[in-house]
Parts: sequence; structure tokens; C-alpha cells
Amino acid sequence: MASDRRCLFERLPREVQQMIFKEALTDCDSDIIFDANQSGENHSCLRVLETLSSVKLEIYQSALDYMGDILRIVITIDEEPHRTTLQAFRRQMPYEIRRSFKRVYLPKFTIVGLICPETWLPERKIGIGLINMPHRLIDSRTPYANKKLLEVGWNEELNEDIWYTMALRQDMRLGLQLLRNTFPSLQHLDLGVDLLECIPPSNFTLSGSLDNVRAQGPGLRPTSHVVEHLGSLATFPGIQAMCIRVFWDDFIERRKAFSTNIPLTDEIRIELQEYVIAALRHLIPAKSITGHSLSVG
Repeated sequence: MASDRRCLFERLPREVQQMIFKEALTDCDSDIIFDANQSGENHSCLRVLETLSSVKLEIYQSALDYMGDILRIVITIDEEPHRTTLQAFRRQMPYEIRRSFKRVYLPKFTIVGLICPETWLPERKIGIGLINMPHRLIDSRTPYANKKLLEVGWNEELNEDIWYTMALRQDMRLGLQLLRNTFPSLQHLDLGVDLLECIPPSNFTLSGSLDNVRAQGPGLRPTSHVVEHLGSLATFPGIQAMCIRVFWDDFIERRKAFSTNIPLTDEIRIELQEYVIAALRHLIPAKSITGHSLSVG
């Protein structure tokens, strides 16, 4: 009779092994949280995997399989775009680990939320979609926004709005490209978006935007720069097998971006959410695209 060469851990029921993996690898629930400020070399997930690989390769591979099939990597940001955190993750996490992840969450896919999340001047409106943005008030902008202005060489004689639009949209576009290269096995993508940043702007009135939504339908043109850039997911390899979940968030006091000509009722909110999801389905041939409240995630 052949002897059982499995170690004690390998003899445990599969469900118990997975409970141990989850406890050791995750930061909360079924999520592994990564932000650009932490060193990937010291991330608890990486330390656990390195330990397992030195103990027994079969256990290490089981952990990778569980991590890829069940757990979700959350790419967090504060005042920087996802591109910054993805660059850090790609640089610090070995490819063997990155390719295992099939579930990724970008919880703050936004332009406006990176510019100035607290201060708004109603008289200033710029062309990147339902935005009232502080103008020439350096202290009220985020460090990221000021850095982007310096990078593009903005000065008082130039049109600030155009430079913001160019710089921020470029970071959003490059961030999605980096997402594809960082997670080649991606099958489930979760995105946190601000609803009012995803609908067609119309003189910064909610009634005007609502009229646009009802008149044009989701298939005529992208609703906003946010939705337009998400449309680039259509070029991802294997997009037909990808499931995309959109989580409705409120990154800033968005109601300040509108005149108060009509209230944002629950009925209007649902109508706008359905419009955005229909627009994304028109642009992206994914397996599924669904909208959810944050409580679902």
C-alpha cells in the first residue's frame, strides 16, 4: 500500500483549506486591497504566497487557484487615478500572481472626483461633463490636479478647461490600457462610478440632461467621457466572456453641479441608471453588464 505523502494541511477537507486561504490572504471579506502607498513586497498576500511556495509548491498552487477563482483584488485610489496604483501593482507583484487574478474592482472610476472633491464654484462650468470646477484657486484643487496642470504647461493665458480635459482623459485612457496588461486573466470587472458623471451634460440642469437621455437613446453617442472611455473595454481580449458590474457611487456633492430646477427623485435616478447601463451594453460586447448599489459589492 502506497504511503500518503500529503502533509497535514493537504489532508484537510477542501472547504477547510479554502477558509484558511481566505483568512490568510484577504484584507476584508473576499477582497485583497492594494493601494499605491503600500509596498507590494510587504503586502500580506505576497508574504503568505512566498511562504507557501517555500513550504510546498502544491499548496502554493492551490492558494493561487483559490485566489484567482474566488478572491477579488481592489485597486484603491485617493487623489491619484487608478493608473498610478496599477503601475505600482504591476511593478511590485510577480506576473505569476497577477495572472491568477480573475476578479478586479476599481472603486473610483472618475474624472471629477480627482479634481476637487470638496469645493465648487457654481459660476464655473467646463466641458468634461456636468462639472462645476473651482477656477484659479490653487488651494482648492487636489495635488493631483495641480500636478497635471504643471505637466501640461498651463499658465494664466491659456484655457485651463482644455488642459484639464486633455490631461485627465489621457490618464483615464492609459489606466484602462494598463488594466488589460496587468491582469491578463481578467473575467470579472467591478467599477465604481458617479451616476451624474455618466449622463449627457446639458447646460448643467438636471432637466436638460434628462431631456437628452429621453431624446437620444443609448445607442446614438457616448453619454460622457467616463462612459466613452469605458467603451474601450470592447477591445479587451476575451471581452465576450467578461462580466462587468457597475456600482453607483457619489464621489462628491454632485447635486451642486446642477441647478435645482427639478429634484433628483428615485424614479429619475433609476431611469438614468438604466440609460447608462444600456449605453455601456451598446458599446461593450461583454457577457453581462449590470448596475448595482454599493451594498451589493
